[in-house]
Amino acid sequence: MQSIFPKAFSEIFLSFASVMIVKKIGKYVLIVLAGLIVLSIFFYLTSPDGSEFTHKNPKSTSLMLRRERVAKKQHRKLGRYYIWIPLSSVSSNLIHTVIISEDARFYSHPGFDVEAIKFAAQKDLKRKKFAVGGSTITQQLAKNLYLSNRKSLFRKLREIIIAYKMDKKLTKHRILELYLNVIECGRGIYGVEAASRHYFGKSSSALSVDEACRLAVILPSPLRHSPYDGSRFVERRRLRLLKWEFKTGRIDEVTYETLTGIQIEHPADSLSLQDSIGTAADSSLETLSQESDIDVPLSVEKLYNEPQTDTVKTNR
Repeated sequence: MQSIFPKAFSEIFLSFASVMIVKKIGKYVLIVLAGLIVLSIFFYLTSPDGSEFTHKNPKSTSLMLRRERVAKKQHRKLGRYYIWIPLSSVSSNLIHTVIISEDARFYSHPGFDVEAIKFAAQKDLKRKKFAVGGSTITQQLAKNLYLSNRKSLFRKLREIIIAYKMDKKLTKHRILELYLNVIECGRGIYGVEAASRHYFGKSSSALSVDEACRLAVILPSPLRHSPYDGSRFVERRRLRLLKWEFKTGRIDEVTYETLTGIQIEHPADSLSLQDSIGTAADSSLETLSQESDIDVPLSVEKLYNEPQTDTVKTNR
């Protein structure tokens, strides 16, 4: 993994520099790159690595405390619904769905995904703003535990470095367990166990495929959406995830048709069943795509030709 670090970070630096060109400082790119390298070394030496959570569960996170400070300043009451659950007790439906929707290469990257960051930088270049984060599960965890949610290159760089260090110190199992327990799932709701009890009236160990999809799809924007709010944001993402669950064999045809209301037309010999489901689902999604374009992780973006406009604020 040591060999990955220099090559991967050089690609990230170039991505950051390309964003800075849009900020009209293109002639200072070499200075910017040099500054990023020096800053990266400083961040690497001074940033936490998550080792304090190897065996100890966090009692709070930077995100929780920040939300509560803001609520206090606004004279609002904000509770904290936070229930820890071991990863072994979480429904495999939810684990699988969260990984697909948030970070499909979770088990293969070193805490950050170079391709996702480059992809996000390209979108930011087109929009001339920091609209897409490209954060992995480990990066999201690093941000929630230690950082603010302010969008800036410096915070993103530190987030990447902390994620890289966490990936070296913690197992993937532990990182996923921490993530699922501290992720924000609603106003004052943290972790999938608290969210499952709040939204579905049951433990996260008992979530069905559809419930898992509904919970996973709100993670990018949990303060604006809930699993059953009927929004295009939720419904569109849910249908896409269910489509992928079917195409990968996680659910059968009957379950897919029941959950989506999409009738699969059995194909002729020249068209496979998997191609047929893709055609049917894409047709159903077309009208949902017209008014609420959203960003999804690179893993899903490559599977489905996601529009490039962004009308939904997310926490990435």
